[in-house]
Amino acid sequence: MTKFVLILALCSNVHSACMNPVQDVKTYDTFRECILQAYDQSLKILTSIDIKEVDGKELYTKFICKDKEDDTL
Repeated sequence: MTKFVLILALCSNVHSACMNPVQDVKTYDTFRECILQAYDQSLKILTSIDIKEVDGKELYTKFICKDKEDDTL
């Protein structure tokens, strides 16, 4: 059965750059479960940062759910 891993990075539109991506330690049984977790984690990350920093740096998250067996991780 295919398992998925979530890889997420915090990015700045102002600086046209992203921090190093972080791979979640948890694996997900379905792509849907993984992608919903990505949105949940994105919401938690962005709401935990001061609004002035989010707005000033135009912060956003970038994420992907990859097949755990994929060699390109």
